[in-house]
Amino acid sequence: FDGTRLISHEHYEHLIETSGLSPSDLDHKKVQAIHPSFRIIAIASTPHLNSPWLTDEVATMFQFHTMQAMTPQAQTDLLLHMVPTAPPATVASLCNLSQGLEAQGETATSRLSFRQLARLTLRAAFQPDDGDAMRAALSDATMMPFMPRELQQAFDMMLDSSGFKEVTRISQESVEAVAILKTETELRIGDVVVGITRPSNPALVPNVLFYDVPMHTHLLRRMLVDYSLGEHLLLIGNQGVGKNKLCDRLLELLGRERHYAVSYTHLRAHETPEHLVCRLLLEKKKKIIKYVYVHNICQKRYIHN
Repeated sequence: FDGTRLISHEHYEHLIETSGLSPSDLDHKKVQAIHPSFRIIAIASTPHLNSPWLTDEVATMFQFHTMQAMTPQAQTDLLLHMVPTAPPATVASLCNLSQGLEAQGETATSRLSFRQLARLTLRAAFQPDDGDAMRAALSDATMMPFMPRELQQAFDMMLDSSGFKEVTRISQESVEAVAILKTETELRIGDVVVGITRPSNPALVPNVLFYDVPMHTHLLRRMLVDYSLGEHLLLIGNQGVGKNKLCDRLLELLGRERHYAVSYTHLRAHETPEHLVCRLLLEKKKKIIKYVYVHNICQKRYIHN
């Protein structure tokens, strides 16, 4: 804080008229006027027992406007307007599933936000006939693999009632490796194809020793789908399972430079995914993504120039 004082535009004009000071004089004294069009617009979820953020103090700061939740049909219409190529039946099932999770009220462990619904709709348009991929994407979006077994079973029942097929169980003994083919202009992993270009700085492209383990090639295919959709990727797993190796391999196949620092943080047994708080900061034109575990002392920073 440099001592600058912000005052209303009316107070600023009155100060110039009564004190005889010029705007440059006030600027030298670090007195700045707030633009008359300046407003603070805050958005928030409905307060509930686990998050009683609407206190008497907050209530005096804003003029409130309440927005009603969209119906499943309204959500479906909006999503189909955003992604016209998505299958309507799948989008309707997604919205009905979201409504079912919301109906659980405060007892719901996971919900589907509209942003998540939009991502899932894009995936449905990209792979309209892949029911296994959609069910796996729903499981990942709700962080179900990290939930207690009872909640996973209840969620599976909701998926069944919403019309999503059972995921084909993949084991290391039965699965076959996905074919990876690369040319000068495109990369194909299984049935997923993306165009590639020459890197501007080939020295930064990873060159790793990688064996086509079947489970890893399937993960590479899923990662390529998300990459094709323009999504950010977060790989979660125990130390040593190959997260960095998969990232380096995908960058090598795409011919993209690596610009990240590696760090490890563990999700402890008593913690839930909600303890992972992601904050995107801009600092000196550098993007800093800081992953903070609320109940951990350590803080890890990933810097991308």
